[in-house]
Amino acid sequence: MSNILEEIKSRVKLSEIISKKVVLKRKGKEYSGLCPFHSESTPSFTVNDDKQFYHCFGCHAHGNAFDFIMQFERMEFGEALRYLAKLTNVKLPEKYSPGFFQKFDVFNQIMVQAVKWYQKNLSSATNAKNYLQKRGISKEIEEHFKIGFAPSNDSINRYLLNLGFKQEDIIAVGLAWKNDKGKILDSFFDRVMFPIFDLKNQPIAFGGRLIESNNNLPKYKNSSETDIFKKGDIVYNLNYIKSQGLNKIIVTEGYMDVIGLYKAGIDYAVAPLGTALTINQLKLIWQFTNEPILCFDGDNAGQKSMYRAIEDVILPNITPGFTVKFIVLPEGKDPDEMVQSGQTELLHSLIENPISLLDMIWRKFVPSNAKTLDHEGKALVESNLFKEVSKIKDRIVCSNFYSAIKQRFWEEVKSNRAKPGERSNLHSQDTVTHRIDLNPEAQLDRQIGFTIGILTLQPHLVDKYFDHIIMLQTDNFELDNLINQIISGDTSVDISFLEKAPYLVKLPPVADDYHGELLFEDAINHYLINKITNEIKVFQLNSGSIENLHEILRNLNEELLARKNRERLLREEIHSYLDFLKQKKYNIINDEWEYIYDKFT
Repeated sequence: MSNILEEIKSRVKLSEIISKKVVLKRKGKEYSGLCPFHSESTPSFTVNDDKQFYHCFGCHAHGNAFDFIMQFERMEFGEALRYLAKLTNVKLPEKYSPGFFQKFDVFNQIMVQAVKWYQKNLSSATNAKNYLQKRGISKEIEEHFKIGFAPSNDSINRYLLNLGFKQEDIIAVGLAWKNDKGKILDSFFDRVMFPIFDLKNQPIAFGGRLIESNNNLPKYKNSSETDIFKKGDIVYNLNYIKSQGLNKIIVTEGYMDVIGLYKAGIDYAVAPLGTALTINQLKLIWQFTNEPILCFDGDNAGQKSMYRAIEDVILPNITPGFTVKFIVLPEGKDPDEMVQSGQTELLHSLIENPISLLDMIWRKFVPSNAKTLDHEGKALVESNLFKEVSKIKDRIVCSNFYSAIKQRFWEEVKSNRAKPGERSNLHSQDTVTHRIDLNPEAQLDRQIGFTIGILTLQPHLVDKYFDHIIMLQTDNFELDNLINQIISGDTSVDISFLEKAPYLVKLPPVADDYHGELLFEDAINHYLINKITNEIKVFQLNSGSIENLHEILRNLNEELLARKNRERLLREEIHSYLDFLKQKKYNIINDEWEYIYDKFT
């Protein structure tokens, strides 16, 4: 079902649908007009095609194409689905007949009755009431979140059957199940119950929390996935955000954290449901705010989940204007624990001063002693930073992050080297070590200049090799500026200065796109070979640690795998150099070189 809905939404241009019912005027990236859902004289109704939603700042009406058709045309969901499917030429499977959607209505009726029944049970459940009181959950909070209680006997199933619902439908919504012996059992028992609502404020699932520890049962349990509940597509408490027209969101780990923040007067918290934050959940959250704050637990598991969300979900999906900020809680604390321990003031302070995405990346990869690291240590840190930034798929955002990281690395880590806009004085110290350290860099700069020159002749290669281009690293301001222009999409740059000293770049004629691409690949590969070779030479000069050399070689191997069509050339070049090192290296660490050589080859 979710795939069909996404396909329909991807084909719909929301402004075109709404403009048939409402007079809209374009304002920048959005459209505005008089709200069709309440009387007004000044337009407060906006439509955003990029975000795929409409919003009224007057009556807080909000939703997507399905919501608009259902509300404006007074259609049920099934009718709206068939209407939009026909409009967008999406063929619906036969199972999505009118009868199918009538069953959805039955499912919703069952869930509404279940919420009421669980709430009623809570009033007479002493253990559950005591547990909630210990957690600081008042009667007002119980009512707000419609908290209930599931007793130990098989009551909900019998109750719903007595109301006239079919057994198969009660099982279908996840409130009961059949064991191996054919006995029907309640899905939840001896648990405080937290109903989960969709954006139309319909209950679609439950989360249950044990009130007494039991090693044989999980502390928290969510409804199994059903036709009306998909964990990865639903965000707990987002229905409240929508109904109140809020434009701030804190994303926590679970519903107890949401409730804990509500106790502290923070009513704009949401949570994924027993799963890591998904792409669909993040996109749903972005419909209500373009800068949500991620606040996971302060323990190791919570921090790992946060960085996993950054790498797998956030970086690949951020676009101009849409990002995520972060709160890092004290070690071992979650939001609810902070509220209960009287740290509400600190919590508010953290929320008012969230950490940017760029700062979170910096925290992960740049150690506190980065400025005192040796050459290869700094190179490794810089390489890891750029690899992380390269996960950003949007070219404009990636380019801006790349520039910001580059500038910050210069200022905070390479402060003893030339900053952007300054020229390095290659002859400031006439020592052998200085010349060995810098001359290879000048050679790499010439290769970067040649590579950029090829890109200006073959601009179509920028998209295909974007990940490789942003990895070009130089302390030369002119070249760095060129790289930034290229990755920003500007290939009409002036490269005439590359023909002069110290670059002396002479571009060959390119017969066609195929040969142009081969030429570019060769340029990238030769740059890589010399870069790695220089790093190994610096390692040799500085008697660097064996672990750092292992890291250099591992990075090289990753690059080799990414360039299979140039693998043989690279391996021959590096093997040749390793042979040389093996023969010439001081005997004092000869055994270590033997180990490295064997591992690598």
